[in-house]
This record gives sequence, structure tokens and C-alpha cells, in this order.
Amino acid sequence: MDRVAQLEQKAADLYAHYATMFENDAELHALFLRMKREEVNHKSQVLLQKRLLGPSQFDPLIKPIDLKVVDATTHAIEKYIEKESTDIEKALDFAILLEGKGIESAYRGLLSMQNSNLAKLAKAITAGDEQHLIRLKEMRERYLNRRPA
Repeated sequence: MDRVAQLEQKAADLYAHYATMFENDAELHALFLRMKREEVNHKSQVLLQKRLLGPSQFDPLIKPIDLKVVDATTHAIEKYIEKESTDIEKALDFAILLEGKGIESAYRGLLSMQNSNLAKLAKAITAGDEQHLIRLKEMRERYLNRRPA
């Protein structure tokens, strides 16, 4: 669970990086600041889920999840931040790819099956990620329509 929380934090770091990178574009800046705050909130919710379940219930639950994918995604975010690319289209594409992977949904689905009380919390985080994907795709479309030909 700590690695999933770390992934949420890395996503927040990525969006903070984007907010700084695109601070001259008010719309992009606001989008990425909002997404950063939401990812920090997701991290808090992941850690809350861990505390509520306790290690004895949580550890067996996490075993079926491919943590190599979680770790690889965390590493990919770190590498992307290091690149310092200022290409808006590439930044949006990477964020769409990240949000579209649904990595966190694997543990949320298992969590929901394991504990019905936490199913609502897991569902709320998933809905937040779905909104991220929608907002990113809408922003990408607006960006492509407003850039010079």
C-alpha cells in the first residue's frame, strides 16, 4: 500500500511540475494545480484505507497486485519530470496515459471486494481519476484547436 501511496505522490509531483512549467498559461496552470491537490488527497485516502484495514487484513489483499507495474510507473514519472520538456502536447499525452492506465483501480477493486465499508472510499478515488482523464482529454482538445496551424 505504501508503494501505491508513493505512486499517488509521484503523480502529484508531476502535476506540480506541470503547473510550474505552464504557469504562463492560466488554464493549464489551474488544471495541474487542481490535479496535484487531488492526487495528494488520493494519497491520504490510500493511507487511510491501510490504517482502517490494518496490516493483517491488508497485506494478503495487496499480494495479487503487480507491484512491478506500480514501481515502473513511479519510475517513469520520475524520469519524465527529469526531462524538463516544455511541450504542452507531450505533457498532456503523458498525463492522459498515466491517468488512463488505471493502475490504482486494481487495488481498489480488490479492496472493495475485501471490505464493503471501504468500497465507497475506493469508488470516490476512482471517480476522481476518471474526472482527471476527462479534464485532460478536454484540455488537450482545446489546446490542439487553439495552437497555430
